[in-house]
Amino acid sequence: MGLAQDRWHKANKDKVKEIQHKRNASEQAKAYRKEYAKKYNQRGDVIAKRQERSKTPEAMEYQRQYKKQDRLNQPHLYRWRGLLSSTISKLKISKDDTTERLIGYSSTILLEHLSSLDENWIEYAIDHKIPITWFKSTAPISVVNDLRNIHLLTHDDNLIKGNRHAHPVCEEYHNVVLEHIIPEYRSS
Repeated sequence: MGLAQDRWHKANKDKVKEIQHKRNASEQAKAYRKEYAKKYNQRGDVIAKRQERSKTPEAMEYQRQYKKQDRLNQPHLYRWRGLLSSTISKLKISKDDTTERLIGYSSTILLEHLSSLDENWIEYAIDHKIPITWFKSTAPISVVNDLRNIHLLTHDDNLIKGNRHAHPVCEEYHNVVLEHIIPEYRSS
């Protein structure tokens, strides 16, 4: 709208409303709105069409490439999510909050921790000093995945270690975690 039209609309608000009301009440407007609603407001059809398009081989390849690139750009984010996923799986529990609240720190904090252990941390497996399966299913996920319980191992060493407690944890963490360990593993 031009400046003159703006002024006229402000000065003649009642007249503008009357014109708009007539326009909206006209049979033509009613027919147009009805046709528009029929064509565009069927959300189920729109969603179904989007889902159908997302399953084309081209769309699936695009998504695969996007995820692959994202994993390369943000490996710490995927490792962080992996910590939660493996904990939930091994303790046979369900996710009931956000990843950050459950684990107790952000993916950025994990990145800083891993980088402090080794600048080439991406080449290593993230390992729990006290294995996840040693914890009771009632143990808080944040205790299981406490940074004091996480270290880096080569992939081969991690496979060899298996479900054993092979690396000592600091005394402070040991005291916190003891009540959450299954009794048969407490003496190890």
